Amino acid sequence: VNNNMAVMGAERLGSSHLVECLRQDIMAREPWSFKHKYLFERFSVADCLYSTDLKGHFSCVNALCFSHLGHEYLASGGDDERILIWKMRSLLDRQTNHTPVVMSTKHDSNIFSMEFTCDNNYIISA
Repeated sequence: VNNNMAVMGAERLGSSHLVECLRQDIMAREPWSFKHKYLFERFSVADCLYSTDLKGHFSCVNALCFSHLGHEYLASGGDDERILIWKMRSLLDRQTNHTPVVMSTKHDSNIFSMEFTCDNNYIISA
């Protein structure tokens, strides 16, 4: 796929608008901090962002986090009070079967935040 087609596809999906919103958010917080300057520069060179539809939750998703040590997994949580764990390799390879692992325990309310522990053995969520 040539770059023009990728950029046109990204604009159709609205990722250029997303990048601009992220840029503005970063600069509104602390425009001179190293972290925000780095993120601003990274989003400035992003012509398109990867996107795909993941179907697994029964309602909106409020939280996403990537695993540490190679970013092998993506965890998502939302208003359905469940955490789903996705294998990044199958997502990036655009395999059609994106079947997540559903954690056996459920929250008593919506999930708004989550993070893998440094060793990826646990997910802490709230």
